Amino acid sequence: MEELVDNNKKYLKAIISCQTALFVGVLLRLLLFVLDGSLWRDEAMLLMGLRSISIPEIFQELPYGQRCPFALALLWKSMMGLGMAGTHWIRLPSLAAGIAHLFIFARLARKIFSQSKSQPNVVLWLAAVSPQLILFSTQTKPYVFDVLCATLLVFLSLPFFLREEQQGQRYVPLIVASWFSLIISYPAVFVVGGICAGLFVKNGLRKFGPLLTLCLGTVIIVLLPLTLAGESSSYMKIFWEKVYEGFPRLDVIWWGRALAHSLFFGLSSPSYLGIVKLSLFFGWLFAPLCAIGIFHLWSTKQHGLLCLLLSPLVFCLTASMLHRYPFHSRLILFTMPHVLILLSYGIIHMSSYSRLRLTVQWGLWAVVVLCCIISIIEYSYPCKGIRHGLSYIASREKPGDKIIVDLYASQVVRYYQVLADKDQRVRFPDADITYEWQDQTESKGRPTPDEIVNWQPAQSRIWILAEAEFYHRNLTPLTRTSVQIMNGLFLRSRKVVYSLEVPRVLVICFSNE
Repeated sequence: MEELVDNNKKYLKAIISCQTALFVGVLLRLLLFVLDGSLWRDEAMLLMGLRSISIPEIFQELPYGQRCPFALALLWKSMMGLGMAGTHWIRLPSLAAGIAHLFIFARLARKIFSQSKSQPNVVLWLAAVSPQLILFSTQTKPYVFDVLCATLLVFLSLPFFLREEQQGQRYVPLIVASWFSLIISYPAVFVVGGICAGLFVKNGLRKFGPLLTLCLGTVIIVLLPLTLAGESSSYMKIFWEKVYEGFPRLDVIWWGRALAHSLFFGLSSPSYLGIVKLSLFFGWLFAPLCAIGIFHLWSTKQHGLLCLLLSPLVFCLTASMLHRYPFHSRLILFTMPHVLILLSYGIIHMSSYSRLRLTVQWGLWAVVVLCCIISIIEYSYPCKGIRHGLSYIASREKPGDKIIVDLYASQVVRYYQVLADKDQRVRFPDADITYEWQDQTESKGRPTPDEIVNWQPAQSRIWILAEAEFYHRNLTPLTRTSVQIMNGLFLRSRKVVYSLEVPRVLVICFSNE
């Protein structure tokens, strides 16, 4: 009787812990959504590219080197057409996807732990306070939709791989969800491929009909839009085969490092707290448990489920290596639910060892606490961006002022310049703006740094507006051109009239007066 009471207390504590994790995860996402009121450079380039093209052109590569699944491109382009182009409006779909992923993963974790003595609260906490998942839940980029699709597909396919699979399970919801995911997520192809491989390993050809339907539908959905756009071969070449100079050689060693990186990328800090050091720390903690999870699935003869979890990552990294695509970090974020599931089975396996169970439990909770601290520090304070810098200049500018926009900030400023014509709430300066360029040998009619420095006293005040590069929320690295301009202005004895330095923006006003 006492044992039953103790079990009920533990179960109640686990339920409270899971509900608290969901609350904290949603709260952190909402805080970042509300407090971060300015777009990033990548977001602005994507939206400016969508604004400048017609609907049939969304099947092709977007301007500024951006890529986006055509369903998401159509959604964001439609929102801009309906006047919902503001920062919070345009980020709302990503926020909804991030919160939906959290609740779907909670159900997925409960299903995995339902037949064990352990509880899913630790794994759910890791998903809730992951700094990367929180960040991309408020970004106008497709990465959080990749995670959502992967989580949903694994959740729908899991009953076909568990031992307690009920008879008469229907494949229709899984097939429909797989086809729908393919139009809103590029990595969904790898997840669907993993499902097909897992079903084949588990059932062989006994259930050939659903497997064939899923495979054929996937091929049709992937190839049909490319064929309609008339850009099938060139599109895939642009997406995968572009050679990036200056990156390490993509070989087996790179493949192994990328595989190890995938185990803890979602739990690493995206800014000044040190992404490399924290990634290595998390890797040493989680890699052994994930390996134990793989051993557990293999020893219990759940080969199909193991194939389901490992195949997408193997497919993705192999394709990246073969097609010279080195940006695996954010691309493999979609495997976050797969890694957490492997971690879950590692926890389940270790729970049978009474001596090690407490050590593993305290180690995992230490990571949860560390992730909470990182996420709270990162996302619970107002993080002002280019929009704040533009408002600062607009409230202090004078006739004849000039504004020099740093390379990293140029696309964001252009986006808000377009938005200011339609939204009176966006304060935009009236001064002339000069945008910085990368190639100093070809100015293309724009003034050189020396010409900017030597502007006549009639144009007495010069504003410098710069933004931190992505992933550096508390640093403001300036481009070489900005440094040349600022050094030249200081050498000309220009006086600093105004200055504003916040985590993401640097504003300096020089004057002859």
